[in-house]
Amino acid sequence: MILVFFSILKISEKFQKDFFIHLSDKGLQKLLSSLQHDNSEIRITAAKVLLELLYNNEVLQNIFCEKFNFNPIGSVICLNWLPKKLKENIKIDARVIKDIKSSINVKEKTMKYWIWPSNEKYNDENIPDPEKYLIGFFYSNKNVIEKNIFHHLGSHY
Repeated sequence: MILVFFSILKISEKFQKDFFIHLSDKGLQKLLSSLQHDNSEIRITAAKVLLELLYNNEVLQNIFCEKFNFNPIGSVICLNWLPKKLKENIKIDARVIKDIKSSINVKEKTMKYWIWPSNEKYNDENIPDPEKYLIGFFYSNKNVIEKNIFHHLGSHY
């Protein structure tokens, strides 16, 4: 059933818009909250729904970002907070920031969503666990001004 849902979202911009409207703020907030759920299948499914719902739709992306106060990092909107497992293993410094920015440019050419750290085993159909990776979508607006990454990463704490 979920595969049919994703197929419909991919082929119908009208269904994408209608589903977004029917979810309302409460449904969208539930999906965002589910990115931190204890169950990995729920986290991954929530990420996939959000990514498919917002994929390549500038209008819905703008509404979503405005409602939930998301800001682009370059051309990416990161959906989840810096995962605890990553924070435990890395120190956020200039090298890490440079690596994140570099990964944005590479993934833009190969996948319809963005992850950090990069991992070749993931593709458009196989999304990683938001508990272990930063996950985001590419912002459709081509005239995005690069934002300060420290502001974004720190805004969810």
